Amino acid sequence: MIVVNSISTQNIRELTKKEKILRLNLKSWFISFFGAITPQAYIGFLNAVFIFLALVVFFYIIEFFDDDIVDIALATGQIRTGAQVYYP
Repeated sequence: MIVVNSISTQNIRELTKKEKILRLNLKSWFISFFGAITPQAYIGFLNAVFIFLALVVFFYIIEFFDDDIVDIALATGQIRTGAQVYYP
């Protein structure tokens, strides 16, 4: 007689799921924060707050349609060189 044991577990988290804070991923929060803080010395604190809120709303809208849109935009914005990559 053959006895086969099996183990089953719950899938607690998907592998491709991105970490989100208040429905925005971490890169969107960083871009919004640093995009508003960087010109803050020139435009004033209140205007920087309005820019931060505008960027957060913008990222909410674009991430509603695609969760990876920020990663795609950052990947296409990287500098490409003509050098080929060789792996040892």
